[in-house]
Amino acid sequence: MNNRQKRPVSNIVPVAGDRAGTDLANNVQTHYLEFSAECDVAIAGAAAASLRNRGNIFAIFDEVALVEAGKDVQLIKGTVLRALAEQSAPSSLSGVDLSSTAIGNTHLKRTFRLYSAHPYAVMPRETAFVEHDIRAKLRAEVKLAADGGAGRLALAGVGGTVVISNLVVRVKQGCDPVEQVKPYFIPHIHSQVESVAAVNDQLDSFIKSAAVIRAIIVSQEDTAVGEVSDVINGLILQGDQRALIGPKSAAWADLVAGQEFDFGGASGFLDGQAHLVINFQEGGRLVNCLNPNQDTNLKFTFDCQPSAVGTGDSKIRLTVIELWADAQLTKPVDFPV
Repeated sequence: MNNRQKRPVSNIVPVAGDRAGTDLANNVQTHYLEFSAECDVAIAGAAAASLRNRGNIFAIFDEVALVEAGKDVQLIKGTVLRALAEQSAPSSLSGVDLSSTAIGNTHLKRTFRLYSAHPYAVMPRETAFVEHDIRAKLRAEVKLAADGGAGRLALAGVGGTVVISNLVVRVKQGCDPVEQVKPYFIPHIHSQVESVAAVNDQLDSFIKSAAVIRAIIVSQEDTAVGEVSDVINGLILQGDQRALIGPKSAAWADLVAGQEFDFGGASGFLDGQAHLVINFQEGGRLVNCLNPNQDTNLKFTFDCQPSAVGTGDSKIRLTVIELWADAQLTKPVDFPV
């Protein structure tokens, strides 16, 4: 029987530079959080100099989080959530982005999901979020950029302004309030960042995780302009025992093209794609996830250089989606992972 509910909760009204959030339902198995953000953007005085972050509204959020009793258990950057949500959908997602630098007004709107249950799993309840203490606060939160976010969407032209107004985030909690069978794993999300200060064809980044890994999102960033696509030329992903991508470096453009076979077909990602979603849970099967206990010293080796289009510091962000076992909340896995 399908017991899944989509529960609207109170809206979030973001505050520049701070966390704002809304309470979620307790004592349920949460399968996903659905964030719908919209705002008005006005370009006035002079045309904007350039667009940033594809003009996507989620770029204005430094953090999107699922918070249990004051602790972030799923923490992801807004631009990365956009890439992950687009790659998790069976086709391209609709919405309105800022697409012109001309003087005028645009109403932006996008809806993205942050999944705990795998969207393609035969039994989604194999993974779900369950809190430790049903009396403690469970919240969805976002952190708006310190400047209010307008600079994340477009660079103002000389004598001009870019202003955001009427910003609101609506949240829906996709959950099962009836299921009593414990999931196998509870998803957690964290990120680690590597600085790219010079040309380097052997930049190592070790994956700091002892949990089963569902996916890793590799992102290219510049601290001034946001998403860029010219930091990484290619990469290797390997441990001491085997190469997952390699042993030769695979070209970034080829990896980005290849991910279209796994998600949604042609989605425009080849046009300067800043993100690569490496999904280990292929076909929604837990047995395909990456168990770091089966190898040691899992690491990326990047062929990279500072961005030529960025005006700040170049970064590589690795967002790791982990599956945690918990003696209190999950049942032992009865198949190899």
